[in-house]
Amino acid sequence: MEAGSRGGAGLAGLGRWKLVGVAGPAGPGWRGLVTGSTVPDAVGSIFVGILLGVIAVILIDRDRRFLVGQSVSGRTEQLALEMLLTHEDVERVTYLHLEFVGPDGLYLVAAVDIAGNRREKEVALAQRLVERELESRDLIEETVLTPATSDEPSLRPGR
Repeated sequence: MEAGSRGGAGLAGLGRWKLVGVAGPAGPGWRGLVTGSTVPDAVGSIFVGILLGVIAVILIDRDRRFLVGQSVSGRTEQLALEMLLTHEDVERVTYLHLEFVGPDGLYLVAAVDIAGNRREKEVALAQRLVERELESRDLIEETVLTPATSDEPSLRPGR
């Protein structure tokens, strides 16, 4: 599949919708002028309203697909890293990935080293606590934390 083939098919489809959008209400409007009745004009107005509603739903879905799964800006990633590093239970972060899951939501995945030398069960509980605290914020929809290993380099704010 060529890179431009998807866009080309979409533009050809738009040409047909333009024709329907112009010709659809023109028929009842013209008939209303000829007959003197307002019913065809009213039917045309309802048709235009339905057509605009369908186009709005199509555009909303298209915009949603473009947004979901997109990576965030470097500034947003730095803010998320700082948010993790300032948490009292997080000693260091070795991996961070953020994606949009909606217009106002982010999916956060990070590898973190929990502060202190805790047993495995305590580390799991501390990680889940950090996840819940992050998910309580407005922009974070879901958080997945995994343990960082000692051989991985730490991420630093500002880099």
